Amino acid sequence: MKLIIAIGLLSVAMLLFFALSAKQRSKTQQSHFSILTRYPKIFRYLAVFFVGLATFPLCSYYGNSIGFIALYLISTPILLSLIILQRN
Repeated sequence: MKLIIAIGLLSVAMLLFFALSAKQRSKTQQSHFSILTRYPKIFRYLAVFFVGLATFPLCSYYGNSIGFIALYLISTPILLSLIILQRN
């Protein structure tokens, strides 16, 4: 259960980071996520908070040192899938 919570929080955080990136900002303004571009700093801080919040279940599940490595190992495929899905 802790792993599912961490994956969900990381997915939301990576989606926010990706939608607020410089290359995606024009597409985000035209979509129904246009509120993200009105307040980009708030949503970036929220994404950072979600990443920080996702480290707690990972560190309690795997341990402190492996939890941070697991954070990067889990977030990489999520970000890659977002990039691949947006290319089409």
